[in-house]
Amino acid sequence: MKHLECLFLGSRGYELDTMLPAAFKEQSKKWEASTLAHVSNVILVVHHFIYNVVQEACVDQQVRETLWLFILEDLVKRYQGAMDHAKFLIHVEREGRSITYNPVFDQTFDQGKIKRSACRYKTNFIPLPNGEGWSRFKVVHWKDILNPSTVPTGIEETCHAIHDVLESYYGIARARFVDMVCTQVVDHFLLGGNKSPLGVLSTNRVFEMSSEQLRMVAGEDSVTKSTREMLVSNINMFEAAKKILRA
Repeated sequence: MKHLECLFLGSRGYELDTMLPAAFKEQSKKWEASTLAHVSNVILVVHHFIYNVVQEACVDQQVRETLWLFILEDLVKRYQGAMDHAKFLIHVEREGRSITYNPVFDQTFDQGKIKRSACRYKTNFIPLPNGEGWSRFKVVHWKDILNPSTVPTGIEETCHAIHDVLESYYGIARARFVDMVCTQVVDHFLLGGNKSPLGVLSTNRVFEMSSEQLRMVAGEDSVTKSTREMLVSNINMFEAAKKILRA
């Protein structure tokens, strides 16, 4: 609460809608590092999986190395796309407006105010007179409720309000952000989307390759090609010689 008071006194405006974004940004300052580290770990797992698939599928070393070099640039672009989208989500959550349509916000906010009010009068609770079923209830004298010493005023009340709003909004924003990272960055950009890294080895990828690209990946090397052409030339010469001998 002391930190909120310092933040409030050091802000440019005393309005609550001015304070909430600043307080939320301070509270979520570790989101970027944690998110980018998580996405980097997912990229590492995906990259390792794709590399192992290429290793198992391509027995020929030359074909394997050429294919890997061919898809590596595209893989890096797709990884970068996932990282860029993660940074975009972080920017929207931390730099954008602190807003939500989630009805849970109002419920959590009201519950927080009720709990805070109950704690304020905790030392003033007295049990009801003995009676059947009533001994388990506690009450507060009306004079204690009206006592100015129990009612926060000024900066204290404002800081309590900021705390209640921030606590209610932070839980919703965090859950929303985690779900978006999961569904958009991890699932769509890195696993299941049409442009995910796993799509570089699909059949459509092969169909989209040009003849030159296919020759680069699976074509003969220069030595093999020269040897084959020499053998074909020799075979043609022998066939011609055989025809001459028969004639």
